[in-house]
Amino acid sequence: QDKRRFLVVTLDMAGNWPPELALIRELVQRGHEVRVMSNASHAEQIAAAGAVYHPYQYVRQFMRTGRPDNEQESGRTRLLREVFLNPAFGDALLGAVERDTPDVLLVDAMLLTAAAAAESTGLPTATLWHSVYGAQMESLLRFGGPMLEPLNAVRAKLGLARVMDRRDSVERSHAILAFTYEAFDTAPQAPLSQLYYVGPLACLPQRLPPYALPWPPSDARPLILVSYSTVFQNQGAILQRVAD
Repeated sequence: QDKRRFLVVTLDMAGNWPPELALIRELVQRGHEVRVMSNASHAEQIAAAGAVYHPYQYVRQFMRTGRPDNEQESGRTRLLREVFLNPAFGDALLGAVERDTPDVLLVDAMLLTAAAAAESTGLPTATLWHSVYGAQMESLLRFGGPMLEPLNAVRAKLGLARVMDRRDSVERSHAILAFTYEAFDTAPQAPLSQLYYVGPLACLPQRLPPYALPWPPSDARPLILVSYSTVFQNQGAILQRVAD
């Protein structure tokens, strides 16, 4: 197998990181050279995986508190400004490509400007999608309007064609790696040859001990699983309703 130089462009947003770290570790174990641009909070884990860590020089560290800086700016608006549409991520990717001459680019799905910059290089690029694809894309398209014009402004500066929506921008990558099982997802509206369901990846360092539900098999009551995000999002009221 030929050795490749991989550049991973990501950030610390909690749930996105475990499968990406597992992927980085596997690429290194297969003999590839892997360089990772991310937040400083990931530096130690990246080094332990055998990859090379590069910090962002001009990207503000996004604080995962779920609280906006002020009452006039919602958490979603801030996320769009600091992460999805932050041109500094695209600039960082282009600088790393010039410096390290990678063969393959792996870009976190949240970093839209980095994905656009990757597209402008013409290098083989995979989008790292840390959720179900078909179902989440339908949800994103419903509120994707505010990000479209700023994204197209970035794309214009890179000499790229306009995109019509969020799906159009993502599906321009050569591959989309969805870190889940296809059976958990709804099928995309159009079949995608570049969409690969790779499973959650082996993120845990050791096997989990055996676990059994605390109720007897004869208990016919339905079992309800409630799952939240991996970061705090001011969900106290929802937690209370579930508990009640």
